[in-house]
Amino acid sequence: KYRLAPPSTDVLRDALADSRRAVRLVRSRAADWHIAPDRIAMIGFSAGSNLILNLATAPALIPTDAADPLAAVSARPDFICLAATWPHGQKIADLPIGRATPPAFILHARDDPTSPFAFGEGLAEAWRRAGTPVEFCPYDQGGHMAFNFPNQPATDWPARFVAWLSKIGPAPAR
Repeated sequence: KYRLAPPSTDVLRDALADSRRAVRLVRSRAADWHIAPDRIAMIGFSAGSNLILNLATAPALIPTDAADPLAAVSARPDFICLAATWPHGQKIADLPIGRATPPAFILHARDDPTSPFAFGEGLAEAWRRAGTPVEFCPYDQGGHMAFNFPNQPATDWPARFVAWLSKIGPAPAR
């Protein structure tokens, strides 16, 4: 169910709680699902990229419910992909991008009328200043939907993303 429409009174808080829970759940079930628990990623487009940006830069708070079996599981993704980075009124200076921030693969079209290209560029620069791996992939055309499946104009981005994953190697030890 999509719980962020009313009755939510704090969509960002609730969306962050849901995304943290999703990462914790996937990581906790990694052995059952035959995936690496230290290679959990999130990919988001537009508002989804904003959610992931906030998840990746926010402190991964431990739930206060000690009875929750997932409380001790890390909620921070090991790497992220942000496409058509939408700022939602945020400034880059307000985001705590540092050494603990996961590596990022950032896609942005210069002609995006919804998400300012300068925001994507600025995010990449903030990652570089923090010394955290980042790949910024600018595209001249494609607008806001440049990276969305199935008919995205920027058809090479998945291959570029896979190549970047190989380049960054395994996740650092937690």
